This record gives sequence, C-alpha cells and structure tokens, in this order.
Amino acid sequence: MLNHRLQYLLKKYYNKSATAEEREELMAALQDDSQDESIRSTLLALMYGPQDQAYRLDEDKANRILKQIFEQDSGPESDEFTPELTSGLDRVGIWGNFRYWAAAMVVIAATLATYVMLNENVLPSLFHADITKEQTVADFLPGGDKAILTLWDGTVINLENVDQAVLKENIKIDSEKGELTYKGIDSQMGYNLLTTPLGGQYKVLLPDGSSAWLNAGSSLRFPTSFVGNERIVEVTGEVFFDVSPRKEKPFVVRLNHPGLKKEALEVVVLGTQFNVSSYSDDPAVQTTLVRGSVKVRKGQDVKILVPGEQAEIRGKEGVESKIEVKTVDAESVTAWKAGMFEFAGDSLEGIMRQIARWYNVEIEYEGDVSSKHFYGAISRKEQASEVLKILEMTGGVKFEINGNKIKVKAV
Repeated sequence: MLNHRLQYLLKKYYNKSATAEEREELMAALQDDSQDESIRSTLLALMYGPQDQAYRLDEDKANRILKQIFEQDSGPESDEFTPELTSGLDRVGIWGNFRYWAAAMVVIAATLATYVMLNENVLPSLFHADITKEQTVADFLPGGDKAILTLWDGTVINLENVDQAVLKENIKIDSEKGELTYKGIDSQMGYNLLTTPLGGQYKVLLPDGSSAWLNAGSSLRFPTSFVGNERIVEVTGEVFFDVSPRKEKPFVVRLNHPGLKKEALEVVVLGTQFNVSSYSDDPAVQTTLVRGSVKVRKGQDVKILVPGEQAEIRGKEGVESKIEVKTVDAESVTAWKAGMFEFAGDSLEGIMRQIARWYNVEIEYEGDVSSKHFYGAISRKEQASEVLKILEMTGGVKFEINGNKIKVKAV
C-alpha cells in the first residue's frame, strides 16, 4: 500500500468519516505482515513529521499513553482492537511488537485530543493546519473556573477571587478544583443563584449530596434547603447533574427558554446522571441521559429516556414542537465536563456557539456555512486558534481573528 493512501485512510478514520470499505481496507493493511515497512514509515512520518525529530516519544511514554487509552472506553471506533491489545500491552513493549503498535496508533489517532497528544505536537504533519500570521499574534485564552454566587439574602460572592470574610458557615470553596460545597440551612429561606460567565465553568455540591457542573454562560437556581416532596432547581444554559437517589423525593430540573411557550420543560429523576442544555441562543432545549432513567415532561407531553437517548424540543417556524427522542453519543454531548470539545457531526453554527461561550468572543459569518458538519475532538484547555485549526483541516471553511471577533468564511 502506498504511504499516501495509508495517510488518507488514517485521516478519514480520525475524522470518523471513513466508509465501511475504507475501514476494512485500513484494518486489512494493519493485519498484513507484508505491509509492515510501509505502515511503519507512514506512522513514523505522522508521529514526527518529515523533519521534527524533537517530538519523539520514548517507549515508556508511549506505553503509558496506550495503557491510559485502553483503560478507558475508547468507543465503537476502536472496539475491534481493545481485547487483543490490552492483553498484549503488559507482555511486550509497544515498539517490540509492531502489530500491536500499528493498530494502537490508529486508536491514538482516533482519540488524539483526549490524551493531549496535540498539546505535545506529536502529529504535526497530519493534524496541524497552517494559520495566518495574524492568528499567531491574536488569540483567545480558554475559559476557567469562574462563577458568581448570589445568596438568598442578597450577598454576592465572586468565587474566582473569594473574600473569606463574606463566606457563611455552610459554604466551602475549593478554588483549586473550581468547586463550591453548599451544606444548606435548616429551613427554606429562599433561593441561591450560581452563575457562570462566558468563559467560565464551576461545580457545586448541593445539600442533598447531588453534584452539578455548570458550563459557560449558565445558571443554577437552588433553594437554601430541599423541603417538601420534591427537590426543585432551575437552569439556564448547560448543566450536567449527578443526582443523589432519594425515592421519596424526586429531583426536578426546570428549563426555561425563549422558544418554549407557556410551560417550562421539566426533567424528573430519582437518582441518575444527565445533561441539560437550554441556551437562549440555541434553537433547541435538550436533555441527554448518561445513566439511570429520567422523565421529561412539558404539560401532557411526557417521555421516558434510557441511557444514550436525548429528548429535544425545537421551535419550527415559530411553532413549538413536541418532545422528540433520538439516540446520541452521550459521551460527545457531555465531553465539555471532562474538558473537551467533541464534535460528532455537529453543525458549524452549533460548534461556533460553543466556541463563543468558552472563549467569550463574537462570531461573524461570511458566506453560507449551514450545510457544514464536523467530527473531531480537542482539549478545551487549548487556545482558540488550536480549535480553529482542527476545523480548518476538514476543508470548506477558514477563520480570521480580529479584535474580539472570529470571522468564519465559507470557501
């Protein structure tokens, strides 16, 4: 097999755009002993680039990365490799068994950003696109742990720069983890409001033991104490919940959105993990279930979700739709909580809304990009230009950074 063909197949595999025939061709090449030299030279070129030998991985580091990958759920794209590779990794060094190494490199390519390979410039020749001189000068730093807590009595606490003097006995702040622990008070005195700005995120431990992670530009309104028959909170933006189970007291998340008519959307759970998204600039309100079971209701319209399903209400020509349920990649939807951007066929406009919130920038479009969809993943710790490079790799779009604005150009 010619090296350029193998490079093409690896790139298609990484972008999750390979056809069934192309996947078969790649797998066959990796199993063909006669192709060892061609595959080895191609993978070395992809790892180090034609000249940059400074990016070399030593054996210990390579094995460490691979073990991290195989200890995780690498997803359906790499299932066919995992059993035999994991059984062989502890027996042989990665460079000592080329067959393991070649197959493993495909897994690394498919999960590249998750394991910070981009940060170390391991694959410059395949995964790094050129950017303009202006982009190397003008860039946007990633968001971080930032939030404002407004207590029921009007006290405002900036959690990024905590003034210890204003903290109450029932509040604990861990600035290093970006985590707020709210122990609650004995009675229901009112509601507290936790708000993340654009470019911010934060985690809160609620008095019932439930956890909530707020994405950028989001808010969580919760009571000073969960009294009554339900544990009710209100959300704008995007929040991931890990709810502490209490059969006698359901946990209810109310989602408000400009597109919803009359009644709010409610998510009712006993104990589970799920993600809700209700940004005012998004066309849809979504609930994605990771584990357990949830009931999504709006008036008389009720749906029960199982893990891997997403409930969505989308406005259509000014008319609110019914709750629609579809199967999704829940890990991609919730990748933001793990510090990742992950795109699984997302529209460019949807991706740019995520970028705008995390980097606190404005987006401007030049040309029609409505038909463009992308696959890929990259750390949210990267500067904005790195994320834009990944999107540019697929072709059909270019970016310019000017002031506090990213211009998106269809090409």
